Amino acid sequence: MVPWAIWISRSNFCLVCSLAPLRCLAKDYLSINSEPSGATVELDGIVAGKTPYSVEIPGGYLRGSRSVFGKLLRHQVHLKLTLDGYLPKEMDLASGPTPWIALNGTYHGDYWILKSATFNVTLEKAACGSPKLCPTLKSMI
Repeated sequence: MVPWAIWISRSNFCLVCSLAPLRCLAKDYLSINSEPSGATVELDGIVAGKTPYSVEIPGGYLRGSRSVFGKLLRHQVHLKLTLDGYLPKEMDLASGPTPWIALNGTYHGDYWILKSATFNVTLEKAACGSPKLCPTLKSMI
């Protein structure tokens, strides 16, 4: 039994309050999947890996923050997926900007919230095989 579970069983706190420690143990991930898999993942112009791709992120990127100590997403996140023989796919992953204003009215800048923790993208086959071989598609990349 974990230490906080013993404390909960001896407390008079409500069920909602007693489950709060579970949230601290959970980690948040951004997952990007493609059909077909193996596409190159670029986040904000930087190659991050291949699909299926997963990376741990602060919870504030998905839900926002309730305190000045929470981590917030301070910019739009742009995704680009590329795979030979398929058209490149680009999309913005976050909603925003949302102004962050404290209770005393102080403006702390803008933040964005990811639209989802998981993005599933279907890539469209290129008409002429590889975009590198097709001059009309090459101008689109």
